Amino acid sequence: MNTLSSEIKTKKLNLERPFNDRSNPKIWKDERFQAYCRETSEKFGIELTPDQMAAQVINNSTEALECWAWMKYYFELVGDFQPNSHGEIHLEPCFVSTIWLIYQRDQLACNKLSFLDYKKFAELWVKCFP
Repeated sequence: MNTLSSEIKTKKLNLERPFNDRSNPKIWKDERFQAYCRETSEKFGIELTPDQMAAQVINNSTEALECWAWMKYYFELVGDFQPNSHGEIHLEPCFVSTIWLIYQRDQLACNKLSFLDYKKFAELWVKCFP
């Protein structure tokens, strides 16, 4: 308890604890933790939706959550949904940077001054929309 109190007082935000409200994307690179999650879901017969799987890896920030929602909406608008491919959405061949520029333009049009940079945008895309 003393350790937790001192970390809160010093405003240490990422406490590196799985399952806390402060997202820790590093934990999802740990293969043992991923295997544990898969085994647990299989054991209890739980099949996670793509949205639930994405929620596990998205950073808990307004920018990341808004970016994920924008991507989901954008991909549903311009993508080709194949019902026989487990919910996959296929896009026309394009560069990630092109999509990021559209995202940036949309955010600026809504007077959003803070949004994900290109690198974080691309990482979120790969993690949440494989």
